Amino acid sequence: GRLGADALGSLAIALAVFTLAFAVFNFLAYGTTPMIARAIGGDDRSAAGRIALTATVVGAGLGVITAIVVAIFATPFLEVLGAGPDTLAGAERYLRIRALALPAMMLVTVGHGVFRGYQDTRTPMIVTFGLNAVNLILDPIFIFGLDAGLAGAAWATVVAQWFGAGWFLLLLAVRRN
Repeated sequence: GRLGADALGSLAIALAVFTLAFAVFNFLAYGTTPMIARAIGGDDRSAAGRIALTATVVGAGLGVITAIVVAIFATPFLEVLGAGPDTLAGAERYLRIRALALPAMMLVTVGHGVFRGYQDTRTPMIVTFGLNAVNLILDPIFIFGLDAGLAGAAWATVVAQWFGAGWFLLLLAVRRN
């Protein structure tokens, strides 16, 4: 809020794009969960592992493709959503930086689905708390300490999302072994 109305408006309009991406790709969690649960219920852990691996690869691939599309078409997306001259530049910068977190966001979404399929809701909650703690710590450092403003908020979120994605990937690798 201390960055001013234009920064808040830029953030709001850019976040609308991410909300849409999250809604469109939420199937990564809600499709993976029952498939893995069905494999686990049938005592086929190798099938569950294959499903988890496939979902992870699909999530990463969709994340990379979506990141490229968002980065290239940031301006038209923001204009369609109503970004005006006072918010467009800030929203574009924020959106293009945050696009770097889209593959991580997809991997986190897959991680939620996989662990819920394994009947483990505690792990996704812990990872989510952890990545949000990283974001909470980095936001004031990047925004005010480094004087990066709205771009700093985007970078803090990118780092936090990749932290969460890396954590999930590590936990998935351990689960497979």
